[in-house]
Amino acid sequence: MRIDEKRIQRLVEFQSDDPKVLSLYLDVDSTRRTKEEYRLTLRQMLKGVEHLADKADIQAVERYFDYEYDSSARGVALFSCQGKGLWEVFTLPVPVRDRITTARRAYITPLQDLIEDYGCYGIVLVDQERARFFLYELGDVEEVSRLIGEEIKRHKQGGWAAERYQRHVEAIAHHNFKEAIEATQAFLEKHQCRKLLLAGTSENVAVFRDMLPNPMRNLVIGEITLAMDAGEAEVRDKAFEAIEAHVRAQERALVQRLVETAAQRGPAVVGLADTLTMLQEQRAYILLVSEGYEAEGAQCTNCGYLAAQWIDRCPFCSAPMKVQEHVVNAAIHLAVDQGLQVEIINESELLDNNGRIGALLRY
Repeated sequence: MRIDEKRIQRLVEFQSDDPKVLSLYLDVDSTRRTKEEYRLTLRQMLKGVEHLADKADIQAVERYFDYEYDSSARGVALFSCQGKGLWEVFTLPVPVRDRITTARRAYITPLQDLIEDYGCYGIVLVDQERARFFLYELGDVEEVSRLIGEEIKRHKQGGWAAERYQRHVEAIAHHNFKEAIEATQAFLEKHQCRKLLLAGTSENVAVFRDMLPNPMRNLVIGEITLAMDAGEAEVRDKAFEAIEAHVRAQERALVQRLVETAAQRGPAVVGLADTLTMLQEQRAYILLVSEGYEAEGAQCTNCGYLAAQWIDRCPFCSAPMKVQEHVVNAAIHLAVDQGLQVEIINESELLDNNGRIGALLRY
């Protein structure tokens, strides 16, 4: 499955001050939750933004899940601004994290992350004689080509003859691996894949990886143990596990960078108060939030200024403040309005121990 870039670009360019754009991501994976469970989650999410979203958008979402959604996907990303003619739905073969926003812009960061994280991967399954080439895109796997090299004939030998035969086998295997590398290069170029998974036995994968030229080796994000006759379903499942591990490792590295930079008083902040300040000074470029983090704060009734703790008057326009029960969600909306990269981080003890929210800064 390849998502049409023109649809993404339209969302990138779309803005609406009134009404706001409603962006919804819903996990509908039947292996993780029942229809009743995700419908309950949907109702709760819509109720949480009913004071912010346009009624027509909430009704459009409800109508879609009542009458149009066919229950075949694992994730849904939906964007609605009925008053300005925007309606985009992406049914996805990979699960997404539940989230909802209303903002001037569509909250497309999770969709872009999904395309980046689970988009085009090349998978090469190798042994000493053959290579199979698979394309992985957003949860779908397709075998696109095969390479059959010179056959290695098996003989029982002893002594000096066995050593000579082993050198002969290694020479044939080396030649076959070289041909497989050339075929891999052509495969990656044809399908414009910038990430590569290697599959096979650990021994064959190790030899093959060591023979790769450095530019191709730098594309490798993981290795999978698979038999040469593995079916597409097994390749898909093993690939998803490897990609998921790679994505989580990238998340950990980003959190580590945030916390270390902030500790060194570099261009980063952690904690709700400092993060809100940097967002409102438009100095942030990546916002990181722990999954499920919620907090109460205050918001100006005039200019919308956000505060992490209650104050009576806005420090900028002196207007009265009101309680903002969902100040973290308001911060995410603000980041979306500014076109920032927003990362919702799952199960990070490091981020949880450093305020559960933070931002990497432009300066």
